[in-house]
Amino acid sequence: FFSSFCFFLPACAASMSLEARLQKHWSRRSRAPVQPPPSPSPDDVDSDEEVDIRDKWNSGPSGRPIDAKRRNAELASAASSAKPPPSSDPVVQSLKDAGTAALNEGKYDEATEHYTEALAMLRVLDEETTTDNRESGADTTVPVAENSGPSIAAARWALTASDEARAVAAALFSNRSLAHHRSGRYVDASVDGAAAAQLRPFWPKPYYRIAVARLDLGHYPRSVAACRRGEALAASCGESTEPFLTLLNTISYTAMRNGSFAGFDGRTLEVRSAGEDAWMGGRAPKDPFLDGVNDEDVYDVAGKHSNGSAMDAKDLPDLARAVVDPAARANYEAERARRDGLIRDASNVPRSFRCLLDAVKAARDGDRIVLLRGIHNTMGETCDVDKRILIRGEGRMDEVTVDARSNTPVLRITASCAVQNLFFDMTGFRETLYIEGGAHVRPMFEHVRVKCSGDDTLNIAGAVQPLFVDCYFQARKNGVRTLGTSRTEMIRCRMTQCNHSGLKVMDNSSVTMRQSFVTDNDEDGIVAMDEADVTLVETQVHDNRGPGVDVSGAGRVVCRDGSLIKGNIGGLWMWEEATAHCDGLKLNGGESHAMLVDGNARARVRRSVIEGIIQCTDELAMNGIEHGSNTRLAVHPATELPGEMGAFAFHPDVYTRKQ
Repeated sequence: FFSSFCFFLPACAASMSLEARLQKHWSRRSRAPVQPPPSPSPDDVDSDEEVDIRDKWNSGPSGRPIDAKRRNAELASAASSAKPPPSSDPVVQSLKDAGTAALNEGKYDEATEHYTEALAMLRVLDEETTTDNRESGADTTVPVAENSGPSIAAARWALTASDEARAVAAALFSNRSLAHHRSGRYVDASVDGAAAAQLRPFWPKPYYRIAVARLDLGHYPRSVAACRRGEALAASCGESTEPFLTLLNTISYTAMRNGSFAGFDGRTLEVRSAGEDAWMGGRAPKDPFLDGVNDEDVYDVAGKHSNGSAMDAKDLPDLARAVVDPAARANYEAERARRDGLIRDASNVPRSFRCLLDAVKAARDGDRIVLLRGIHNTMGETCDVDKRILIRGEGRMDEVTVDARSNTPVLRITASCAVQNLFFDMTGFRETLYIEGGAHVRPMFEHVRVKCSGDDTLNIAGAVQPLFVDCYFQARKNGVRTLGTSRTEMIRCRMTQCNHSGLKVMDNSSVTMRQSFVTDNDEDGIVAMDEADVTLVETQVHDNRGPGVDVSGAGRVVCRDGSLIKGNIGGLWMWEEATAHCDGLKLNGGESHAMLVDGNARARVRRSVIEGIIQCTDELAMNGIEHGSNTRLAVHPATELPGEMGAFAFHPDVYTRKQ
């Protein structure tokens, strides 16, 4: 597999054209002009700056441990008698510069060819330099790291190369990895990244190349492992870890969308059920073996006999004696230490918590929080989820409930987290869940039920991009409200029994619904206003007590692939500058008009079935709706516009309903 790279091919197997070109470069080497220093390279292309490599190898060829300090001293003493390093050769530099220029111009195959030739030239030059240095008595042996991985087979030549040649070769491999990746050759990109990492084991960038290539190959656990390694190296070198943290978020989100939670590779933190005390905002009962013993613990023995006389310490039960007797406490802690491997990690952070709020505060990026079966709460406070963590309930969705009674959201999410198998039951006058942040915030909810007795169940703001799969929303007001420039996707979700709309999309936000249901709400099924955008794919909107879909302002709606709007009081209603594109829609107006297109609104309908009255201008009917691919069905008796009652009663508040 690795022999496919000409850099590692034996000289006799090299192509004639490459041999001829290398010979030409070699013959001109003595008279080649010295090139000026290269201009600063882009951030994603590695420059060939001088690098002082101090690799700490496990053992040498003989298996004996290597003294790194002695080895560096030997190499330094040999440098005085050695020939100039091959990395300073103008031919190698010119080939590298040509590859970088081609890479920046999007000529990835050409860039790959230049980097390959530079690697081959570097090998020829370094082999002669190494031979001359050996003849002069310099020791150029480079020891081999144990368990170095498969890339050692590919980098066979580099094992005896000089330190500087290995550094330059690592940069060339890293750049060629980038060229391979941009060409879609992810396997080659991963292999070249591994070669660069083998040549410079303490350089973070090759691990970034490897992680990105493995991500696109769908190897999520291995991608996370490479990213973690690069993050650790960057931190130890004093470099920024932000690129690796951003990449970890991308890996987590991509893996989640494909059914893998490989991005959450940290600790597992458990949260115990609060039981009967949950509705009062209390924590789970204290367990001394899990939570420890302190002087504030109160025991019913209270250090007294039943007759009221003082009890000697030796007569106290074990836990009570541990409070008042130092010797007993030492024995108790020793016994507890035996279980620390299960309940605490190496940094002495507990792994069992009495409420979700404490677990979220103690979590780190990549951790998993498991809520055990039962009833939980957040102590009447908001959990600020600002880390990449997984919060999931044990068992099925209906086996773990978060009973929240407060006027503050249960979760405020500002990071790419994941929430699974939970039922949020909110009693209060704020939304149950609130998501905000930039476009890099991409949380995922799966098998989650959300209920709110006094407000919306979910508000989405900012530029976030959440994903909801198999979720259920029921609210006193709107099921889901989106704002800002957020981009929301919902798959197999249901919004039902809301006193206002099932879905309200505002500002410049957009929502895409696939195989979802918006049913049995007291007002509109879906409202799109301002410059919002709604796309319905195989989605049903039915039995709402207002129009199925109401679009106003400069809002836009797309209905396609068998979506259904039926049984509402009105079908698709459009106002002002609204637009609609319908393809494969089944539209029924229920007790009112199937389509109502007012003002300057525009609609384009194709391959759809429309049952009911259409009210629009003649021009729009001829050019946009009455198309030969559509099927029109009449209704008997004819429907009318609804009266000003129920969902159509006038309320002078443009922020809650389009009038």
